Amino acid sequence: MSFEQAQPVSRETAGKEVKKQEIEKLLYEMETGETVEVLSREFSSEGNEQGDQTVVFLPGWAMSADSKAVEALGKAYAEKSKSKAYAISSAITEGVAAVDEDTLLKEAQAIRDFIQEKKLNNIVLVGHSQGGDKAIDLITLLQKDQN
Repeated sequence: MSFEQAQPVSRETAGKEVKKQEIEKLLYEMETGETVEVLSREFSSEGNEQGDQTVVFLPGWAMSADSKAVEALGKAYAEKSKSKAYAISSAITEGVAAVDEDTLLKEAQAIRDFIQEKKLNNIVLVGHSQGGDKAIDLITLLQKDQN
């Protein structure tokens, strides 16, 4: 198992918009040949003051950054923390025949690269169900990057 840096291979903004929160779709090609799709949605609090933290929510297996439930949670996280919040979902879309033991790690690597590209700091990481498993891999990667 290696901790390679994924490279973005394409970037697009989906046509979905909910109160100015667009879904951003990024594709990351891993060194192992798989392509990981990352969907992200940014939420901001309504007030002028923004906290110094960023909430990153990783939804579970049957949820995506573009679902209504995740939208409600993202808005609530941003409002309560008075900070930016991101809902981020991921999936390997190409280059793998079946899920293997490194699937969530590879998705966490792509999410880590997204976080680095966006220059997100002071992250509060929240994971639900399978998103919690990704969060464990993600925090390990982020800690290794700090050392």
